[in-house]
Amino acid sequence: MLLISGKQKELIEFVKSRYKLSWKTLAKKLGLNESYLRNEIRNEKRTLSEENFNKLNKLSTEAYGGFIERYLPDRWGQVKGGKSVKIHPCKKPSLLCEKSKFLAEIIGVILGDGSIYSNRKYGVYQMRIAGHSELDRSYLVEYIKPLFKKTVKIDLYTKASKISKEIFVWKQSKDLVYTLIEYGLKSGNKVKDNIRIPGWIFEKRSYTKACLRGIIDTDGCVYPKTTKHPYPSIWIKSAVPNLRDDISKAFKLLNYHPSKWTKNGTPQCCLGKSTEVKRFYKEVGFKNPKHLNRWRKYAPVV
Repeated sequence: MLLISGKQKELIEFVKSRYKLSWKTLAKKLGLNESYLRNEIRNEKRTLSEENFNKLNKLSTEAYGGFIERYLPDRWGQVKGGKSVKIHPCKKPSLLCEKSKFLAEIIGVILGDGSIYSNRKYGVYQMRIAGHSELDRSYLVEYIKPLFKKTVKIDLYTKASKISKEIFVWKQSKDLVYTLIEYGLKSGNKVKDNIRIPGWIFEKRSYTKACLRGIIDTDGCVYPKTTKHPYPSIWIKSAVPNLRDDISKAFKLLNYHPSKWTKNGTPQCCLGKSTEVKRFYKEVGFKNPKHLNRWRKYAPVV
C-alpha cells in the first residue's frame, strides 16, 4: 500500500500519539518488530501492508484512504486467509463531458495543484486536488466541487488533515480519470512527465481564459511587487518547463505581457503592468477567495 509522500509517517505517528502508545505496544498491535516499525516503516523506507494500513486507518478516524497513491502488486488481489480473487473484465469507461470552458478550468486547476493516477492492471483510478486547509477551503468546497458536479456529474469527497494544514478534494473514478486523460492530462508525476496545457484549450479564447484562471487560482499568488508599488501583481511559479512555456503562450494569446521566468529556485513569472493586471481581473478574474481578498486589499477601486 503506497500512500502520498509523508502520509504513512503521519498516520503512524498520529495513531501512536492519539492512543498514547509506546513503540513496543504499537508494534505488537500490528504484529511487527518494534525497530522495523520505528525506523523502516515510520520513515517510509518500507510500505505498509494493506492489513496494517486498514488497522491504522480505523484507529486514526482520519480516513487516510484518500491519500492512497496506489495498491502494490504483491498485495493486490489478496483477501484474508491468503486466498486470491479473480479480477473480472471491466466495462469500457465513459467520456463524461464535451469540451467546454468549464472543463478547461478543471484542467487548469489540476495542472496547478492537482494530480491523477491510473493503473489499468490493478484497477486504480484517482483524481486529487490539494490546497491549504484554511486559505483554500472555501474555494475547493464551495467552488471546485460544484464545478465538477456541473461539468462531469461527479461528487467529489473532501479530506482535511487534523495534523497538517492540508485539504483535498478527490475521487476514485475510472470514468473521471479516463475523461481527463482523453482531454489531454497525464497520469503520474507532472514534473517528470513535463506536462503541458492540452492543445485544444488554445482553440478558443474562452477556453484559454478559463484554464489560465484555474492555474492561477491554485498555483498563483496576488501580491504587490514591492511596498513602493502597492498595486497588486499576479505571480505564478512552475517547475515544469513545458507548462511554463504554455502559461506564457496563454498570457500572450490573450494579449498580456508577463515577465520572463526567473532562473533561481523554482522559476516564476509575473504579470505586473497595472493596466494589464486590471484588465486580467475584469476579463479573466479569480474564483479563489484568497486572491479576491488580496485584490480588494491592494486594488479597492477597479
